[in-house]
Amino acid sequence: MNFLRTIAGKLTREQWILLVLTVAGAALRIEYLREFARLPHFDFAIGPDVMEYDARARELLSGRIFPATPEIHAPLYSWFLAGMYRLGGNSVGAARWMQLAMNFAAYLSLVPLLKKLGAPFKVQAAFLAAAMLTPVAVFHQAELISETLLAPLLALTLWMFTLAKERKRYLFGAGFGLGALILTHGLMLFFALAELLYFLIRRRWYATAMLAAGIAIPTVPVIAAKSLHYGHWETIQANGMYNLWIGHNPDATGGCYLRPGKMWRTPLENAKAEAARRKFSPERVFGEKIVEFYRNHPARAAILLLKKAGLLLWPGEPISGADPENLIRATPIQQLGAGAFGVVLVLAAAGVYFALRNRERAYVHFYLLTGAVAAGLLLTVAAGRYRQGMMPGLFLLAALGAVGWGRLRTGVVIACGVMLGWFLPSAAPQAEAASIAGEAYYRRGDYRKAEPLLQFAERQIDDPARFDNMLGWIAQRRGDPAEAERRYRRAIARDPDFADAWLNLGHLYFPRKDRRREAVALIREALKRNSALPSACNLLALDAVERRDFAAAERYFALAVKFAPENEGYLRNLALCRQLSDKKNKEGTQP
Repeated sequence: MNFLRTIAGKLTREQWILLVLTVAGAALRIEYLREFARLPHFDFAIGPDVMEYDARARELLSGRIFPATPEIHAPLYSWFLAGMYRLGGNSVGAARWMQLAMNFAAYLSLVPLLKKLGAPFKVQAAFLAAAMLTPVAVFHQAELISETLLAPLLALTLWMFTLAKERKRYLFGAGFGLGALILTHGLMLFFALAELLYFLIRRRWYATAMLAAGIAIPTVPVIAAKSLHYGHWETIQANGMYNLWIGHNPDATGGCYLRPGKMWRTPLENAKAEAARRKFSPERVFGEKIVEFYRNHPARAAILLLKKAGLLLWPGEPISGADPENLIRATPIQQLGAGAFGVVLVLAAAGVYFALRNRERAYVHFYLLTGAVAAGLLLTVAAGRYRQGMMPGLFLLAALGAVGWGRLRTGVVIACGVMLGWFLPSAAPQAEAASIAGEAYYRRGDYRKAEPLLQFAERQIDDPARFDNMLGWIAQRRGDPAEAERRYRRAIARDPDFADAWLNLGHLYFPRKDRRREAVALIREALKRNSALPSACNLLALDAVERRDFAAAERYFALAVKFAPENEGYLRNLALCRQLSDKKNKEGTQP
């Protein structure tokens, strides 16, 4: 206690302010995770994009470096998520804790950077307050999405640019950081281009070359490896032109208007069919459609641009598909702080004015980041979580605005933001929230809560195979095999590549001796479509044990353990199988 008093007595007033803001930020994150942990989906990776990142991370843990088809996401976050799973025992909840801690540290590290750039203490404190106390940023930092990795990589890159003012060799580190950002999120390509253009305009040829070399080191090997593996030219992520087309077509709304399921897949499947017929890539098909849109609908294109600008400045959360707003606002902290991001946006707008008026040039790389990501959102789609790449720049501009306006006006803006939070309408379809919550209850085995949510979502989301499969399993568990079989078969008919439906139909038949052969064939079909299904491997191993084929059983049990190393049951089965195999071998060698 005396030690703490001694330390406290040595702190200056400024250090006390920063300490209080830091503790408040830590407390907010701990309380948010405590509240979030009560929701059904806390321990699961559920939702568009989230499920894909999770599946890819688990593929990597199983040893599969390249997926069967090129990834539609930039790859670095999946590797990062796999590392967190390895450290956290494959726990989604542990990954959320690690991500929040990492982002917390990243924003803290930017305070001494601002001091190094000559920012007044008020700017440092206002920046830290915005970074620590904006609840919606905390929500996105806890999600299993690539935006989670942006804050630490941006902090590293901004530090490299700052250090390069003293030693030019740090420009290579800044370029490497930009390359890592590009491998994390497609919008970061705009930031990299903005930085290269900035140095080119200033005729700093050496700096431009160092940046370009740094960017190439992480990105070129990834592109080369993917192209060699798939046997044709591949970029960092597939479907890039498709994602661009979503923001540039006659049906576009400015946000991500295509919802998960068949609605999302149909345009891509149609483009693939057209590309096959015309003998070129689907990317070219979407490129042609974008050009056609601007040629035939110039007025609609201009209106669409204005809509995107409005969504970009909207204080609520324009939806991107992976984050329905009624789940974002599901915790008390998010409900109470619903208007906080609106405060940041208003103060940031004031910050732009004061930065221009006072010719604040020290923060140029923060400005480039904010402007580049904003341009990227206007070019693609404006969505709440995509704005996370702008956050360091927005928080700094908000700090400049708060300091420039002074206490009175800033206090009024904050009060208005708090009031606004109570009236912000939810922009999210309830069906997506019901789908995510229903699947979470389904995975937890709480079928009584899961079934009505999934049935509600099924009526509104055009993804019948997925819902048929889950509702079939619920019917199976409540003792209605006929309904379960009907659901599984319909899921297979609607989507023959849906591995889980093949597996569950096989699981339904597996206990019946008269249908065991059919069950095994169905389970093998599931593995053809997804080789990383531990429960399928476990069932095939159990069948092999019954046939006393212990070599095959051991092989399948080992695969089940490989794909789900945390499953104690699979580990016990593998150990028991090896014992039985050893016993059989000994019996075989006796005279």
